[in-house]
Amino acid sequence: MSDVAGPGAVERARSAAAVGDWHEAFDLLVGADENGPLAPTDLVLLGEVAYAAGHLDATIEAWERGSRPYAPTSGC
Repeated sequence: MSDVAGPGAVERARSAAAVGDWHEAFDLLVGADENGPLAPTDLVLLGEVAYAAGHLDATIEAWERGSRPYAPTSGC
């Protein structure tokens, strides 16, 4: 596993995901998220790689967190 706490973890995760290295991408994104919240677009990526790596609970959590900024804030 790569150094998940190092700089550029999200960029390395994107590269790993681009070549189908789902477990590496998942580990990198989880590590980056532990060091500070991921951006909503990166949470969507985390959900996708978590799904591909077989982490279904993490998939749901990441997609829920990633969609919060887009949820309505008032009753419609």
